[in-house]
Amino acid sequence: MAVFAALGYDEKIAMCVRPEQLFVISHQAWREINTHLGTDANTLQEHVNQLSQKHFGHNVIIGDCFCGGGSIPFYVARMGCDTYASDFNPIAGLLTLASLNICGAGEEKLVEIKVFQQEVYNAVDREMTKLGI
Repeated sequence: MAVFAALGYDEKIAMCVRPEQLFVISHQAWREINTHLGTDANTLQEHVNQLSQKHFGHNVIIGDCFCGGGSIPFYVARMGCDTYASDFNPIAGLLTLASLNICGAGEEKLVEIKVFQQEVYNAVDREMTKLGI
């Protein structure tokens, strides 16, 4: 740990991964993590939830009242945290909504969204055709 602390920022970054890159953590690593922290998680999301329950009695909640495009709420949600976000700029709010509910959606939800989008497109196309536009 002391060696890592002594490294420069660029050297540290080169040795690290983002949370969404933690797909493959060995069973041995999870055993060591769980033994050290008193958890029994097998994914980052389970780990966040278990530590949250242990320390706070509920899943950790992250709030971002100036969320802009929503990168903070998006990434903390991917890590398993509950998140609340807002912004005065309505475009920023829309980007955050899309980030969390479309980009962050699972396959089943994406299919549902695509079906809805096609229905809206078809309805608008029928109306425009009827109006001769």
